[in-house]
Amino acid sequence: PQPYFAYVCAHRDRFDGIVFLTEAERKDYLKKYPDASRWSTFAIPHPYPHPVVPVDFSERDHRKAVIVSRFDPVKRIDYAIDIFKLVTDQLPDVTLEIYGFGQETNKYVEQIKKLRLTYNVFVRGFTDDPASVFRSAAFSMMTSYVEGYPLTLAESICNGCPVFAFDIKYGPSDVIRDGRTGYLIPFKDHAAFAEKIIAYFEDEDLQRAFSENAYADAPRFSTDVFLKNWAFFTEAMVRRKTRAPQGV
Repeated sequence: PQPYFAYVCAHRDRFDGIVFLTEAERKDYLKKYPDASRWSTFAIPHPYPHPVVPVDFSERDHRKAVIVSRFDPVKRIDYAIDIFKLVTDQLPDVTLEIYGFGQETNKYVEQIKKLRLTYNVFVRGFTDDPASVFRSAAFSMMTSYVEGYPLTLAESICNGCPVFAFDIKYGPSDVIRDGRTGYLIPFKDHAAFAEKIIAYFEDEDLQRAFSENAYADAPRFSTDVFLKNWAFFTEAMVRRKTRAPQGV
């Protein structure tokens, strides 16, 4: 288990119920601790707590991808830059804009120069309006090697911006509907990632369909659904306690 979750796993018999951020992690927990099946487990992801404001498809830059992330080694944005090099070798007019800040900034800038991508890949820095960033692009990228539940993926989907991501633990497989609101790519398979991007850039009908699918999928990330899930969990725990034998 993740280090932050080690205590819960070690003392799992003390809890009436355990909430996970993703269904994938919940399933892995039950596989690792089959004795835990007698306790209740729930998956309740974070919500996207803002109104969904669709933009017309024509307002998007159909030759642009974006990343919104902190600049940290765990995010492996250097992988995204390498992947985009493969893309621009075939599509020299496409662009990638990277928004965020952190310790890796200079590393990305140097990598972009080394790969001669200064006209294709841009480090934009911090933004306090990621929704506008997502609404402006054809799709977003995530190339992390580990996550808990990356809210930026739900944020992208809710703004009609499909997501291309490595299929890692945890998060992408719970958010992305593979082949409908984005793509899940085997970790470190840069060639496969680039192939998906190239095909997507070259097909505006596919872009329109994926964007529409993303907007249609947005309600499952709403605050209303989030609150209903927590209400269900709380009620289930109350029922469990009131029905338990005395002393349990």
